[in-house]
Amino acid sequence: MAGRARAAGHAAGPSAGVVYAVGPHGDVAPPVQQDLVQQGGQGRVAVATQAALKRVVEDDWRRAHLQALVARFRAGATHLGLDLCDSPTPIQPLIVGESARAMRLSEALRGEGILVTAIRPPTVPEGTARLRITFSASHTQVQVDRLLGALEKVRAA
Repeated sequence: MAGRARAAGHAAGPSAGVVYAVGPHGDVAPPVQQDLVQQGGQGRVAVATQAALKRVVEDDWRRAHLQALVARFRAGATHLGLDLCDSPTPIQPLIVGESARAMRLSEALRGEGILVTAIRPPTVPEGTARLRITFSASHTQVQVDRLLGALEKVRAA
């Protein structure tokens, strides 16, 4: 297949280091399975990665939905006066300041049935502890609204 070779990391499949080819029209070539099957099951990894790459190419609606969720969250968080980092990605860091507050907020959200991880020093600079809010295409607008409502409820924690 004429095209270019690319490496697929964990985000595109079950294993890093798989090489695939992309044709001139965005088509993904099958990995060389015969050579990989003899190397302890790596053929299955290649087949799974090929299926994941096919979804990456064909499922634009997932990216559009995810971008809409992030935009909805950012608009709602801004309306609430929350301190978000400038991130257009599905990972939305919410700066809360001190480590103890990050932990209190994380626990309060857990009490509301929402899992949000507290990120504290030394991972981030002192005084910039944050909540790591992560969205996926499987989330819904209702869930984003529920998160915003829970943040509004617990932000004084």
